[in-house]
Amino acid sequence: STVPRAGSRAGSPAQTRMALETAIGDHSIAEMSTQAAADSSGDVCSKEELESLDYDPVVNTVYMSWLEHTYAPSRRRLLGYSGRTFARWLLCWILGIVIGAFAFVISWSVEVIGERREEMFEVIFSSLGRGRSTFALAGALFCASNLALALATVTLVHGVSPQAAGSGLPQVRAYLNGVHMPRVLSSACLLVKVLGTVLSVGSLLAIGPEGPLVHIGAIVGSGLTRGRKHLRLGWPFCKRGTTRTFSLSWPWVGHFRNDVDRRDFISIGAAAGFSAAFGSPIGGVLYCLEECSSFWSQQLVWRALTSTTVSSVTLMLLRSWQHGIEPRMTNFGLLSLESISVGQLHSGRHMSSLLELLLYAALGAAGGLLGALWCRAYAWLGHRRPRSRRGRLVEMALISLATSLLLFALPLLLGHCTRADKKTWKAGGFGTQFGCDEGHVDELASLLLTNREMAIKQMISKPENFDGHVLLAAALAFLPLMAMTFGAATPAGIFMPTIFIGCALGGIVGQLLRARLGGDKVTEGTFALMGAVAMLGGVMRSSISLCVIILEGTGQVQLLVPIIVTTVMARYVGNLFSEGVVELAVELHRPRIPMVVTPTNNRLARYRASEIMSSPVISIDRRARVRHVIATLASCRHNGFPVVDPSGALAGTVLRSQLLALLHNPQTIMIPLPEAGGGGGGGTNAPPP
Repeated sequence: STVPRAGSRAGSPAQTRMALETAIGDHSIAEMSTQAAADSSGDVCSKEELESLDYDPVVNTVYMSWLEHTYAPSRRRLLGYSGRTFARWLLCWILGIVIGAFAFVISWSVEVIGERREEMFEVIFSSLGRGRSTFALAGALFCASNLALALATVTLVHGVSPQAAGSGLPQVRAYLNGVHMPRVLSSACLLVKVLGTVLSVGSLLAIGPEGPLVHIGAIVGSGLTRGRKHLRLGWPFCKRGTTRTFSLSWPWVGHFRNDVDRRDFISIGAAAGFSAAFGSPIGGVLYCLEECSSFWSQQLVWRALTSTTVSSVTLMLLRSWQHGIEPRMTNFGLLSLESISVGQLHSGRHMSSLLELLLYAALGAAGGLLGALWCRAYAWLGHRRPRSRRGRLVEMALISLATSLLLFALPLLLGHCTRADKKTWKAGGFGTQFGCDEGHVDELASLLLTNREMAIKQMISKPENFDGHVLLAAALAFLPLMAMTFGAATPAGIFMPTIFIGCALGGIVGQLLRARLGGDKVTEGTFALMGAVAMLGGVMRSSISLCVIILEGTGQVQLLVPIIVTTVMARYVGNLFSEGVVELAVELHRPRIPMVVTPTNNRLARYRASEIMSSPVISIDRRARVRHVIATLASCRHNGFPVVDPSGALAGTVLRSQLLALLHNPQTIMIPLPEAGGGGGGGTNAPPP
């Protein structure tokens, strides 16, 4: 018996079934081929854990028949459309609403954890005073609570979904590049990503929620295109030792259950997640275009912009409802910079434009150099991190303890108390007394132990209210902590801590220039903002999207040229010494991700196919026998095979999934006969078994 060639009809079900039973006995073809490939030690092909996605349509008679049926003129009943375009736009709106809701849940949960921590400190200090023993007790509870949250995150990641560790940006980038990452876009990964982000950010680790939100958006975008979902529930939803499976189905999106449409919705979801993190709809689209997606189109731009806008507006409405205030069109993201005011930047032209741009360029170069050094340290640590579950738990325990001890001890050792009658400390309830007298606040504790979004706003809007050594201590504390934490087995992003470090260092530069040139010639908040831009450019290596994100976040259009100059210098200097953190994360990922990048020269154009293909080539004959097909599938892990004719010439390609479908259901595959030549049908031209 044979696999039918093009132009012949499949053999009778009885003949094919007998041949299959003779070839593989009582085992299913999928089980046999997969198990044999996993158990064999002398495979001709290498054992690959990753698979490429099928972005190019497989053109055959079945596909052409489907196109004719789907896009038939008789099915276009609404303004010349069949309803598929409307379904795409509806999914974009749903995607934006869901991602905005997820961002709100994460933000609200982290705020609740922070409020409980502040209440714990208030109860301890009000009951026991502020002596040494009281601070020892408060520090012990602070470390213990943060350690419990961090260990819960690692346990959740290892026990449920290891793919949820990290920011998720390398996995999303690889998927959009055409690499199928197993279980990276699963429901379990979504659950662990949301809960893990809440726990890890709530434990005051030197990370942020921005990167995980991009991954969450990608998972939601993928899930909306599946058309159905099976949920398997155990106890307490049913008796112990048993499970119940529930099936959810929304067939109206079944048309999008293919790699191409799923790729587009993953791109849209990633952009919406980034937009919700920064309140930057345009920046989210540009970031996805610049850093994530390898395939783009004009229609995708419009759909992505719609979804990013909906996600930002949804988050704004939910946060306004949470705080009981009127919705404000300037408070869109988790890291909202709407209250930043850098003063009259150009009134009187106290400093020449040339000197100003040179200072911004120097700040960008310094940020690029510091970012490159941090990326090198991150890569060095990445190669030496433990791989076992116990090792990862111990690693996270040490990181959490080091972070908590440093954040709690630094204000006690280097804290600077100032009177709380300043407008800065009254606005928004920012500032904490910690070890200071009544009516005073500790500047360093306010930066390290309170809401980091508010701390960033204060450093940019009023950096002169912080002592220079306080800003330096905060930046130097976060630099090593961020390198240690990012890469551990926990959901983590680095946008917020990177901005925090840049604001602190830029504020110091602004204070030094103010003391040197005079208070009427320097706006310190501008240099704090440029410091954040320089660090982001040095670590992330973004360019266009970074400029737009800062402009949308601050609303300071007059800072466009300084932002561009700082970004360009930071990116250029950083690229001289290392790759960006996302590129390094892709290289450090295990299993290794086979990313296809644009070559920097024409070297790739000079290669022949024979120079890059593995040898010997595993091919399938156009009239291959069933036994040979099964043996080929069982001998390797390849997911696609060239189909050759008797002379050895390439006739086409066939996927593993297509071969398995033919072998599982041979009676349902009907291939039309050609109009001329080739002989009769009904399998009469097949060679004898």
